[in-house]
Formats: sequence, C-alpha cells, structure tokens
Amino acid sequence: MGEAQAKTLWDVLGQVPDHRSRHGRRFTLQSVLALVLGAVLAGRKSLAAIARWGRDLKPDQLNEFGIERPKAPCQTTYHNVLKGMQVTRLEKCLGQWVRKGRPPGRQDRKILPRSDLGW
Repeated sequence: MGEAQAKTLWDVLGQVPDHRSRHGRRFTLQSVLALVLGAVLAGRKSLAAIARWGRDLKPDQLNEFGIERPKAPCQTTYHNVLKGMQVTRLEKCLGQWVRKGRPPGRQDRKILPRSDLGW
C-alpha cells in the first residue's frame, strides 16, 4: 500500500520500513509500533513500562494489535526495534496521515482498547 492510500493509523504504521532481518522476527513492526503508541497514550514513559503494559493485555486484546501469540513482546524486543528504526520515515508517514485527515464515517481498526486506556 502506498503512502497516498493510507487510510487508517494502522495502515500508516504498516508503511514504516522494518530494519530487522526476517530471521527470528516474532512480531511485525506494525504491531510493535501500535503497542508502543497505545502504551505511551496510556501514560507509559519507559521501555520497561511499555513492555509491562503490553504484557498485561489479554490474548484477545493483543489480537487487536495484530498479535496472534499469547504474550506481547518483551522489553528487549522494543529496544531492538526502536534503536534501529528510521524515525524520520515514521514521522513523515504520520505527518502525511495527520495532514490528510480521516475520511468521515471511516471505522479504524481498533488498536487502542478503550478499557485499557481508562476511558
């Protein structure tokens, strides 16, 4: 999917290039970034807190983040993903998405369970 086609935040996160080797990947970059975003929006400020937030999610909640495993990534996974990520590419993708706005009536994939954010 090209940048011009990104409709949802989930789509945008899927456009960010993954710098990791295909060997040994257990979680998609899209899912890891969605978890980081959810944790940060829920007030988590460190990698340890982000990892704990993800580990507290139930399997059905993890499915909302595109994760079919019973547990979220560990702290080391977040560290490895974020340390080598192309931040400028993420910023560019997010910036374009925000500037375009969301289409009216469009239902985004539920990637931020409201109950976990305290809403």
